Amino acid sequence: MNKKPTQLPYRGTKVPVRRTIENIRELLEKYGLIGTQITEYGKSFRLVFALEHDGKKYAFQFEMTRPDDEKFERQKFRAFYYHLKSRLEAVDFGLFTMQEIFMPEMLIQLPNGDVTTIKRALESENKLLPISKEYFEGD
Repeated sequence: MNKKPTQLPYRGTKVPVRRTIENIRELLEKYGLIGTQITEYGKSFRLVFALEHDGKKYAFQFEMTRPDDEKFERQKFRAFYYHLKSRLEAVDFGLFTMQEIFMPEMLIQLPNGDVTTIKRALESENKLLPISKEYFEGD
């Protein structure tokens, strides 16, 4: 489902991308931010952040491609901000745990030492759990 930017929310936003990135940092600080890393390279934007919640530390990574159109870029970043905000609010309300709500973006270390998100690990050829043939065969 690829809608045109004019069919999506936040199309009239005047909030610059830089301000939205600051809003994201401020939002994360309210939820126990330990640290952030933002990488911008060409059209690629990556946000890595670590939170402490209920005495546990978690690290997450989000990536997105920046559109060529400046208005659509502002629109996309506002949608991203509100997406993060709604996920964090769901944790506050007890609807989901931090692990459930951010599972795909959670950073993990693979057996070979590489660090990636759970989503990327599942999409790749990496085997996260050793499952033996016996697991699939009944007793």
